[in-house]
Amino acid sequence: MPVWQATIKKLAPRNLAVLGVVQEQHAERTRLYKQWKQYDFPIAQDPVTKLGVAVVPIFIAIDEHGIVRNTRLSPRDLAKFLETEFDAPDVPALARNRETDFAKLAAEDDSVENLCMLGDQEMLFHDSGPESNNKAIAAYRSALAKDPKNGMILFRLGAAFRQRYDRQSHDDSDFDQASKYWTLAMEANPRQYIWRRRIEQYGPRLQKPYPFYDWFGTAIKEIKERGEVPVKLTVELTQSELADRSKPDYSNQDSKPEATDGLERDNGQLISIESTMVPGFAKRGKPATVHLRLVAKGAKWNNESTPLTVWVDSESAKLSKHLLTFENPNEANSNENRSLEFDVLVGEGDAGSISGFALYNVCTEGGVCMYRRQDFTIAVPASAEATD
Repeated sequence: MPVWQATIKKLAPRNLAVLGVVQEQHAERTRLYKQWKQYDFPIAQDPVTKLGVAVVPIFIAIDEHGIVRNTRLSPRDLAKFLETEFDAPDVPALARNRETDFAKLAAEDDSVENLCMLGDQEMLFHDSGPESNNKAIAAYRSALAKDPKNGMILFRLGAAFRQRYDRQSHDDSDFDQASKYWTLAMEANPRQYIWRRRIEQYGPRLQKPYPFYDWFGTAIKEIKERGEVPVKLTVELTQSELADRSKPDYSNQDSKPEATDGLERDNGQLISIESTMVPGFAKRGKPATVHLRLVAKGAKWNNESTPLTVWVDSESAKLSKHLLTFENPNEANSNENRSLEFDVLVGEGDAGSISGFALYNVCTEGGVCMYRRQDFTIAVPASAEATD
């Protein structure tokens, strides 16, 4: 991209329009990267891979008539392309625009193509909150019912569930559903680079070809040094997204917290616990990453006492960590979501489950503070089926 940026600037006075398209689930991360690198061309987000690309980057040259002339353009070829005069086509290119009523179109002809376009419209062109995600999920599900093995539909469903998960209003299982559908998509077409990277983004570190977001800290630092305010991420980076490819230690000897059996239990009214495994299904001898998210619902975190602690264990799988902690923020109380992660390695026996409990200090809106324990069980799914 730096070479392309320099080439574009050099040829800017020419009749040239540039548009970037990124297959990123979280748009703000691209905005931050664009700010850091000071790219001055617009970039569109394509989280569902509507373009159908399997690898990136690719550079597509489109002439003044809207005709694709080159799908393997290089920077050294750009000047020649701009100097070439192309003949207008005999028949104007046909295109559907964003104003098309895909809901009406799908109602008249509920083909897989029309249902997918309806879902794409809700994902790419609407920003009305969770309702758009709900409509997209419904459209993709209808398409999947007609073509259950279609990897592109499976991937789209995963993107829609994850997008809804990142909103304030979501179902607890949305990220888990996203992981399962992405995994099924990858299994349908293991060579699809984009789909594989989405799983690797959230998955075990040994499966990563490289750290995906190791530039994040440097970008923030250099943007601030320029006197700018960095783009704020609405979805924070997970530990797995920042991790290198170092090998986790499955022989850890963490000490289990003692004397907690007598604590009063929280049944999820104060804090809810969500879990997701990536990839979405366990395979013998293959690692996976378990994401835990604790959401403050009927209380706020009490940061003036002992920090959030989580203990996890399994009789049928090895864990990279048993004891997980979350460092208290500086303020006395807060209500942020808290995320923790660990890797799991399934052995030769049944996939089984992971049991655990969380210990936390919280305060109600009325100012009553308490120390609570919540027990939970995480299923380690081995069946390649996404569930509602």
